[in-house]
Amino acid sequence: MSICPQNRFSTIRYERVKATEAKRIIDTSLHRGEMDQAIKDYTRAVDRIMAELNALAEAGVLDDLAEFMAVTYGRPE
Repeated sequence: MSICPQNRFSTIRYERVKATEAKRIIDTSLHRGEMDQAIKDYTRAVDRIMAELNALAEAGVLDDLAEFMAVTYGRPE
């Protein structure tokens, strides 16, 4: 099965925005129902991000990305 890293990274970015918004609601909401829904949304977004990262890792894309970043930006000291 071939994967498209660009689509996966786009999904990760999209889910990160959703998780950030849900986290803001969790931190500021005074209404129990709104907070419960935000927790569900946050959990769903984080689960989706992890699934996308796992798919990228299984395809070896994350290793390639790590090597690219190390060559481009230098290895951490």
